[in-house]
Amino acid sequence: MDTHESRQHERLPLLIRVSYESAGAMRSDYAQNISKGGLFVATDEPFEVGQSVVLNLVSPGARSGVAVPCEVRWVGARGAPAVQGIGVRFDLDDPVTRSRVEQMVNAVFDPIPPSVTGERLNLLLVDPNRHAARMFTEGLQAMAGRTFDVADLLHVTEATDGLQALGLLQSSRFSLALIELRTPEVDGVELIRRIRTEISQSLPVFAMSRPFPGDRHDALAAGADVFMHKPIQLRALFNSVKVMLNLQGDEAA
Repeated sequence: MDTHESRQHERLPLLIRVSYESAGAMRSDYAQNISKGGLFVATDEPFEVGQSVVLNLVSPGARSGVAVPCEVRWVGARGAPAVQGIGVRFDLDDPVTRSRVEQMVNAVFDPIPPSVTGERLNLLLVDPNRHAARMFTEGLQAMAGRTFDVADLLHVTEATDGLQALGLLQSSRFSLALIELRTPEVDGVELIRRIRTEISQSLPVFAMSRPFPGDRHDALAAGADVFMHKPIQLRALFNSVKVMLNLQGDEAA
């Protein structure tokens, strides 16, 4: 999107799964932000400026998405570290599509519903890097406190390997799992697969890793709801967790 469009529509950090047809097959990538006018898609697909594409947008925790016609406005790298991708502008002439996109964007800022006020939500964080795990834990808890003005809304239990995580999942109830794919004992992909076959089909799962070929495909194929390469912007992670935990009004499904 150009500078004028960026000023007209504020871009909000939120991880969204994006799928589209390419060379006769469906490809799955992700968006790192969204606005009411368009978004940035992280992809290495050879798009061209001016190209039309229909993107299926699936926000965290949703089981279905919204198909949005788009136009590619620019191709290149953005962010630090730089991520290759495309900027697209939505074609929102259809009022139903426009309404569903607006609901997806507004979900980021919608207030916490009264039904969960005071109810502590348990998150499982699986990461062998204790320093990184502690930063995620403290950051998510601090953001939850500032955003919702509810003390101890999020409780994060940390696990350093997949085997320990399986034991915790079998003995305790969690609202969401954040899983680093590179874990000892049981790796993250196998952990996600076992969550879906042994623990729960509906537990929201956020997968992450340093850039390795095939990680995104493997995590989503195993049953993850969202995948993101590290380093991850804490605000984008929090917004995604907020949506996955349904800490907002009615979500576009």
